[in-house]
Amino acid sequence: MVKSWVITGVCLIGAGVLCCTAAIGAGALNQQRYREKLHLTDRTDTPSENFTAIQVALKDADLTVQTGESVSVEAENISADCYDVTVRDGVLRIEQRSNDLNQYTLIHLGGFSIPTAKITLTLPEENYKSMDISASYGDCTVDGISAQTFSANLDCGDGTFQNISTENYTAKSSYGDLQLSDSEVKDSLSVEADSGSVTFARIDIRNRCQVQDDSGDVEMNAVTCGVAEMTLDSGSLTLNRFETTDQESSSILRLDFGDLTCIRSKLWNGEFSLDCGDIQTEKTALYGGTNIELDFGNADLNLLGTSSDYSVGKFLTGSAKSGGGNVISISGDSDANVTFTEVP
Repeated sequence: MVKSWVITGVCLIGAGVLCCTAAIGAGALNQQRYREKLHLTDRTDTPSENFTAIQVALKDADLTVQTGESVSVEAENISADCYDVTVRDGVLRIEQRSNDLNQYTLIHLGGFSIPTAKITLTLPEENYKSMDISASYGDCTVDGISAQTFSANLDCGDGTFQNISTENYTAKSSYGDLQLSDSEVKDSLSVEADSGSVTFARIDIRNRCQVQDDSGDVEMNAVTCGVAEMTLDSGSLTLNRFETTDQESSSILRLDFGDLTCIRSKLWNGEFSLDCGDIQTEKTALYGGTNIELDFGNADLNLLGTSSDYSVGKFLTGSAKSGGGNVISISGDSDANVTFTEVP
């Protein structure tokens, strides 16, 4: 009985291989065949009208925004009757609507995939009034853009933004990672992620830095802001060379399930709340009044300075206590340890 089942299985596998081979031979994995079937084409637009704002709304295309000498919009593998590039009322609009390609976009076999729609927007280096990007399915990359306001709303795809100069920065993602690097935000930043990581590197934010991530890690490297407000439901928060500069306001960090790590950072008036996770600092200065609430987790604080710079309150083991001007209060039924690293 077992032998017959084995023979049947081998035969079925062999039949499947033969069918796949026949399909490949018939052109089933030929991208050009799908381009023709779905009426996909390549197209380049060079708008001549003046504009000060940019709006991009895409369904299933990858977007690249870059700087260059003149304006151009290059599109690959797009359906011409579902795609428009216009300039109206001083706004450059790029719109890609739904087409029949949506039902094929998840097909991947080995190195083959259905032709991906790609749009490359090239802009001269100017300070635009606004840039608004929305995308349903596709990755978004923006490099070297200056605009008074910058916003990106991505449903399913990664967002990679660098060399951005703006007064207000807003980014939202339902499923995908968000990255921002080498940028300047002259007022406030707001980032929301439902499921994905958030990574910042070398960012100067003059006022508020607000981040909310439902499921994913948040990492900040060499980031400066006035005041911070970060909320993570499920994920860890890592601050490396992170600094807040507003000495009057409180920076609020809330984590439900995840660890908080601060390395070589400086924070004023921190309000740290962790439901289930540890807090660890290394060569980090906690200035002003700092409150740390731990439900299930431990605190291991290595503070920049000496014991005379801090007044550390209750539930501490193996640590010195003094009457310094920076007050740290730790509450919760958890272990805590405090050490100090003097400023070189």
